[in-house]
Amino acid sequence: MGDYITSSDMPGIGQKATENGQIVGIALDDYSPSSPEQVEKIMVFVDIKTNFMSGGGKIGILDALTAGSLSGVSLRYILAAVVTLVTFSIGFVSFGKTSGNSVEALGRNPLAGRHIKSVVIFNFLLTFVIMLVGLAIAYLILVL
Repeated sequence: MGDYITSSDMPGIGQKATENGQIVGIALDDYSPSSPEQVEKIMVFVDIKTNFMSGGGKIGILDALTAGSLSGVSLRYILAAVVTLVTFSIGFVSFGKTSGNSVEALGRNPLAGRHIKSVVIFNFLLTFVIMLVGLAIAYLILVL
């Protein structure tokens, strides 16, 4: 009772999880067979996730990456979030710099206002496209 259950070599049969990896749930009943080959049914709380066994040792980052999970959060979600944050950061910073420089240039040379405004609009559209590409990459990371 309370043991983590994972898949076994026999289809449709679970076994007690003894190492890090995917589990299918937690045993709700005790299981004490009279022989090792005996198979019986027990109640299991189904909760599919990656689990790290607490065997006294610490879990390293390599173990977490190998298991495909980091503290229960899939590595895909972390990577997609990082891509999104980096994309938006680059977009906002670059647009902020170019628009600030454009306002300064407009103050220096009002006769070039039309050209400067078109450059600001172009930079805005380019920033928007970069952000869309970043979101598309993050989406592909989550879907694939």
